[in-house]
Amino acid sequence: MIQDMNDILSNLNAAQRDAVTTLNGPLLVIAGAGSGKTRVLAHRVAYLVSKGVRSDNILAVTFTNKAAGEMKERIMQLISGFKFQDSGFKLGVPLVSTFHALGVYLLRRDGHYIGIPHSFTILDEADAQSVVKRIIKEHNLDPKQFQPMRVRHVISTLKNLPFEASEKEPEENQRYPKEIMNIYQEYERELENAHALDFDDLLLKTVALFHKHPDVLAKWQAQWRYIMVDEYQDTNHIQYVLTKLLAGPSDGACNIMVVGDVDQAIYSWRGANFRNILSFERDWPQTKIITLEQNYRSTALILEAANAIIKKNKERKEKNLWTERLEGPLLEIAVAENEREEAAFITREISRLQKKKASLRDMAVLYRTNAQSRVLEETFLQQSIPYRLIGGVRFYERREIKDILSYLRLAANPKDRISTQRVLNTPPRGIGAVLAEKYVKGVPSQSLSAKEQSRIQAFLSIRDILGIAYKTNAPSELVQIAIEQSKYESYLRDGTPEGEERWANVQELLSVTSVYDHLDPPHGTDAFLENAALLSDADLVDTSADAVHIMTIHAAKGLEFDNVFVSGLEEGIFPHALSMHDPTQMEEERRLCYVAL
Repeated sequence: MIQDMNDILSNLNAAQRDAVTTLNGPLLVIAGAGSGKTRVLAHRVAYLVSKGVRSDNILAVTFTNKAAGEMKERIMQLISGFKFQDSGFKLGVPLVSTFHALGVYLLRRDGHYIGIPHSFTILDEADAQSVVKRIIKEHNLDPKQFQPMRVRHVISTLKNLPFEASEKEPEENQRYPKEIMNIYQEYERELENAHALDFDDLLLKTVALFHKHPDVLAKWQAQWRYIMVDEYQDTNHIQYVLTKLLAGPSDGACNIMVVGDVDQAIYSWRGANFRNILSFERDWPQTKIITLEQNYRSTALILEAANAIIKKNKERKEKNLWTERLEGPLLEIAVAENEREEAAFITREISRLQKKKASLRDMAVLYRTNAQSRVLEETFLQQSIPYRLIGGVRFYERREIKDILSYLRLAANPKDRISTQRVLNTPPRGIGAVLAEKYVKGVPSQSLSAKEQSRIQAFLSIRDILGIAYKTNAPSELVQIAIEQSKYESYLRDGTPEGEERWANVQELLSVTSVYDHLDPPHGTDAFLENAALLSDADLVDTSADAVHIMTIHAAKGLEFDNVFVSGLEEGIFPHALSMHDPTQMEEERRLCYVAL
C-alpha cells in the first residue's frame, strides 16, 4: 500500500471524485465542455495505482497524440511520489495511446499471426493517395472521372464496412463501378507487396487478428484489466468494435470507463458515430452513469447561450452546464452586409482589443468552412495584423520532408515499394520513368543495359548503406547519412529562396529526430517514423505564436482563447446549406456552434 501519498482526491468536485473512485464495472462519464475530464482520467489512473493496480494492467485511449501526451504527463506527476510498502511493486507508466497507435502497438507484437511483418511501414493519407493516383494512371483511367482523393475515400469506406462485410471479396459490393473495385484490389496488392499498412488497416487488421486468434485477444484482455476511452462520442464503427473486444463480454468482470459528450460530437463526416455513446448502457447493462456539469472554462452568459442552442437537439444526454464564474462580458452580435465588411469589423475589434493590452495569441477567428479564410487573410494582410492559419500545409507533408522520410522508411523496410518509387530518382540520378517502372515491376537486371544497371545500383547502394546505419545509428545520424549519401543538400540548395527555405525545413527535421536519439537503435528511428505517421492535424496546432489564430471550428475543438470571433453565422454558411433541410445534419450544426461557444 501507499505511504505519505499526496491526496489525489483533493481539488476534485463531488462528481469528479465519484468518477475517480468508481473502479469496477462499466462506467459512463458524460463530461460537459470544460468540466475537467482530463483531470478525472489522470486522477483515476493514479487512484487505481494507489489501490495496488499494476500500471501495465491499465489502458487509456484518446484521439490525439497531444492529448495522450498531456494525460501521460499528468499521470506521472501524480504517481511519481508514490511509495509502496511492497518493495516488489513496480511503478511503471500505463499505456496511454491513440486508437491508431494502439493498433501499431498490437500489430508490431502479434501481427505475424496474420502475416504482417514486424517492420511494416505506415502510410499517411498523402502516401495512400499517391498509390491510388499511380494505379489510376497505370489503368489509363480519366483522373477527372476517377479523382484520387475521392477514390481513396471510397476505398476507406469499403474497408470500414462492418467486419463481416469487409471480409468479403470486393466484387461482392455492387455499389461502385468495377473500375473502382479494380483500383481497390490493386491498391491492396500494392500495400501487401510493400509490407505497408494505411491508417484504416491499423485498426482493421487488429480486429481481424483478434477474430482469427481468440487466444491473442484473451492475452490482451488479461493484460488490460482496466480500460478507459476518452472522447467516446467520436469513435467510428471499427474503434467501437475494438473497444468491445478488448473489454470482453458485457456480462463478465469488465472494468471499462468511457468519457464523452454527445453535444460535442462534430465528426460524423469522417465516420464517427455519436450513437456509440448513446447506446453504451445497452451494450453494458450494469452501467453506472456520472455527469460532470460544472464548467471551469466559460462564464455564465456563454454557458447560457450554449445551453439554449444545444437544448434544441433531440439525440443527446440531458445535462445543464453551470459555472461559478458569474461575471463576464456580454456576447456581442455584429451584423455585416457582406464578408468583407465582416472581416473589416473583426480587424477593428482586434485593434481595439490590442489597445487594451490584449495579446494577439489569445485571439481566434473561427469559421465553418476553409473557403471563408481567404477574405480574412486578405484583410489581415492589408491591415498588417499578424495571423496564423491553422490547417495549412503540414510539416510532414512538405516535399523535402517526405523525401527524407522515404529514405528512412526504406532503411527500416527495404520492401517498401511506395517509398522506393518516391526517391528512386530523387535527387535525379538518371532513372527515368521507363527505367523506374521496369525496376519496380521486377524486370530482371540482365535485361537492362549496363548504364541502366549502373544507375539502379547507385540507388541500391544508398539503400543498403542506410539499412546498415538503421541498425547502429541514432535517428538524427541516420537523417544526416541519408542527406550525405543522396547528395540531398546540393539538390535542395539551388540558390533560390525557396531552396533555402526547404533546406531550413530539413534542418528542423534533424532537430525533431534528435529527440529520439536517446533510444537504442533501431528503436529510436522506429519510434520517430511511427509518431510522424500517426500525427493528426490537432497534434500540429501551435498557438504559441503572437498572432491571431484563424481556423475552422473543427480544428479549434479543445482549444481555448480569451477573445473569439465566430464568423459567417448566416443561413447557408453556418448552418451549412447542405444541412438546412436534414434534421440529423442540423443537429450536428448545432453541436458545432455549441463547441465554438
